[in-house]
Amino acid sequence: MVCPICGGNAEVSNSRKRRDGFSVWRRRRCRNCSNVFTTVEQIATESIIAFEAAEGGLKPLRRSDVYVSVFKALGGLRTASLTAEQLTLTCFDKILGERTAVLEQRTIEKHIFETLSAYQSLAGQRYLLNELGRTAV
Repeated sequence: MVCPICGGNAEVSNSRKRRDGFSVWRRRRCRNCSNVFTTVEQIATESIIAFEAAEGGLKPLRRSDVYVSVFKALGGLRTASLTAEQLTLTCFDKILGERTAVLEQRTIEKHIFETLSAYQSLAGQRYLLNELGRTAV
């Protein structure tokens, strides 16, 4: 890993599995300037999980697509960016918990809806209207 400050080599000084079981938190220290920074390693889901698209065929599940849907559903919340990131991680914990490489689109939608609804009922309803054009899963 390269230091974001000076470009020198950084070594891992501390490493822990995150609660989700699908990512690793690492504290790093630059050998050159002694800068300390944190990285999080995550599974690149688009390389391992696909869904059966409504229009047919398989599509990769992209974290960025889920994030955008979640962000929109939060509807202008002051902390929408950070909250959307955290909720997206929760969605992926549930999706990865399915333990299968190909999911039905409806299964993914259900996990997103349930996550948003648990956070805020209105966000769940916005997701249904914005992304699915309906009012119930």
